[in-house]
Amino acid sequence: MELVPIHKRVIGLDIHQAQITACAIIEESGGETRIEQRQFG
Repeated sequence: MELVPIHKRVIGLDIHQAQITACAIIEESGGETRIEQRQFG
């Protein structure tokens, strides 16, 4: 089974009492995938 992407940009949040982590997966116009992750206290 092959997974087919539905969206070109997605963001996930992991929320805890002391910290929030955000992870974004972005497909660029050339087809490359970029992942950005940031943490907030």
